Amino acid sequence: MKLIEQVSRLLFVIGITLLIMSVLYPAGLSGGESVDPGNYEGEFFLVTDAVYLQTTSREGNYTFSLYILDSDDVVQVLESGTMDGIEPLYALEEIMEYEGWLQFPEPGIYGLIVTHSHNESVIIWIHGIALPRFSLIYAGLVLSLPMLVIVTGNILQGKWLARKKMKKHK
Repeated sequence: MKLIEQVSRLLFVIGITLLIMSVLYPAGLSGGESVDPGNYEGEFFLVTDAVYLQTTSREGNYTFSLYILDSDDVVQVLESGTMDGIEPLYALEEIMEYEGWLQFPEPGIYGLIVTHSHNESVIIWIHGIALPRFSLIYAGLVLSLPMLVIVTGNILQGKWLARKKMKKHK
């Protein structure tokens, strides 16, 4: 019984850790890849509220353009290779860096498109409000379950034993 309790305690600690990580795990993405001049590089990200965007060229002295689009428009741009007919939510054109909050009309999947005229890497950080990671929540609950069963059993057994002792004393 001691081994089962020790394993259950370990699983419980791992489970609680996963539950905490499901909320605290950082929501964000970064990129630092080179984009060929005139081409588009895209990345999807999940938004629940406003996000904080930080971006700069790796060397800091070349301009680039950054567009925030809904997911359908990102796919269209990447397939067609052109922004013709696309109305971005945000268009930051010919910038060397940007830092600020971006508001979105509703939660969902959005995309970021980067293009520039130099063969230069662009570094992008998007910091959002962390969404619960449901896969971590489920794993945490499953791993915590054996210990919760043991604790519940011990509590119920303790109450049962206490009642039994009280009846003996009467």
